[in-house]
Amino acid sequence: VSPVTLATLKAAAGQDWSTQSDLTNSLVQLGREALLTAAADQNQLDTVEDELFRLGRIVAGNAELEQALSDRTKPLAAKREFLSRLLYGKSTAITEALAVQAVGRLKSKAPADAFDELSNLAATQRDRAVAHVRSAAPLSAAQTERLTGILTRTYGKPVTVHVEVVPELLSGLVVRVGDEVIDGTAAGRLAAVRKSLT
Repeated sequence: VSPVTLATLKAAAGQDWSTQSDLTNSLVQLGREALLTAAADQNQLDTVEDELFRLGRIVAGNAELEQALSDRTKPLAAKREFLSRLLYGKSTAITEALAVQAVGRLKSKAPADAFDELSNLAATQRDRAVAHVRSAAPLSAAQTERLTGILTRTYGKPVTVHVEVVPELLSGLVVRVGDEVIDGTAAGRLAAVRKSLT
C-alpha cells in the first residue's frame, strides 16, 4: 500500500460517518479518483474518458448486454468476469478497472448510466464540462470542432463533446450539458408544434 493510500485510509477511518455506506461510498469515490489520477499521470485520461463514454453507448444500445450486466440473479463475480473478458485488449487497464468496479456497485442504476458517470468524472478531473450530443447524422471533424468552440465560449470552460448518432431524430442535434438540454432536432420541433396545438 502506498503512503498516500495509507494516509487517506487513516484519515477516512478517523472521521465520524453517519452510516457505514457513507464511508464506503467515500472510499469508492477516492479509489475512482486515484485511478483517474493514475490515468492522467500516464497521459491516458482523454482515452479513459472516451472509452467509458463509448462503453456506455454500446451498453445502452444493446439490451442483451445491458441485461447481462444488470441481472441481479447472476453472481457478481460472473458479471465482473464477463465484462473483463469483453474489455480485455480493447481498452486501457484503468478503463477496465473502473468499469468492472462500477458493475459491482450498480444497485438501482443502469450500467450505461454508471459508465457515463465515470466518463463525466474523468472530464471533471481535467476541469472540463461534458456535452452529450445526439445527432441525426455523423458530425464531421470541422462540425465537431465548431460545436466544441461554441460550447466552450458559452460555458466559460473547456468542453468535451461526445457524439451519439441517432437517425430517429430526423435532423439536427440534441445537446445536454449537465441538466441543461438544447433540442435543435426536427423531431423536437415537431413535438413542440404538436404541444402548441393541444
